[in-house]
Amino acid sequence: MKPTKTSHTLILISILLILVGMVARHFVREANTAKMHTHLEQFDHDAALGTFAQTRPKIFQPQEKPYKHAVVLYHGYSGATSEYKRVAVALQKAGIMFFVPRLTGFGLDDFHLMREVKPSDWLRDAIEAYDLLDSLAEKISIVGQSTGGTLAALVAMQRPAHHLVLIGPNFFPSPSDTKYKKIFNTPLLGPFLTFSVPVFAKPVRPGRVMPSDTLDPDEARKAFSYLTLPIDSLLAQYALQDLVEIEKAQYHQMTILYGSQDLTVDNEATFKLLKEKGIHFKSHSFANSAHNIFQDYD
Repeated sequence: MKPTKTSHTLILISILLILVGMVARHFVREANTAKMHTHLEQFDHDAALGTFAQTRPKIFQPQEKPYKHAVVLYHGYSGATSEYKRVAVALQKAGIMFFVPRLTGFGLDDFHLMREVKPSDWLRDAIEAYDLLDSLAEKISIVGQSTGGTLAALVAMQRPAHHLVLIGPNFFPSPSDTKYKKIFNTPLLGPFLTFSVPVFAKPVRPGRVMPSDTLDPDEARKAFSYLTLPIDSLLAQYALQDLVEIEKAQYHQMTILYGSQDLTVDNEATFKLLKEKGIHFKSHSFANSAHNIFQDYD
């Protein structure tokens, strides 16, 4: 049966109604969003954390701080709090209070948060974890692995650290990965690729059995890690790197730990930056480890 003129008209009308509905939806959404922002302008905005002073978590400790020292530890990109399982045992034996917060989007069984995650979400997680411990302890040491090291530096830019420990900090991608950051930050091409490949598979680097940059194959296979991730989360990680101004960090002592066979970040670029800034630090390399030193042979 051939389409009639009437059926063609109905199809055109349906398409027109759909288009009108989409346009109306856009304007209603934008109008309501603008209304919200106009109202929020009266409050104290913290752009770095994407929040407002009036909404910060509150805690009250009625007595003197019960702990002399506490440690906050930030896990890496695609990783989990279990990265610190060995460190946790050591801290427990030493009687040192610690907290390993779970960063927004990680540890879940789907990607619904990481598809929309922003750098401010992870920084807000990190700051709030520090502030919680600060209400309980006289001094706070900050530890960060990989992207957690990026967060550790960013937190130290806003809060004082007794000991700032950066473990393979992700300030600079490895030379082989630098091109991807440039591509995704390229106008037009970057957004096109983000739309075309919304979820990417992490590569298995030379000499490794899993995407995690770990020499020990048994540890690599059993460590909690995402094999694929939303591109939006990768862009958030790149954005965090660009926020670091390490010369503004506040600490009594800084130490950098790294695996000498690390293929994930450019540790030499980090050392060069610190030396150019005239920043004193201690460092220690682990010969039989790659990027994840707490999950490797050393």
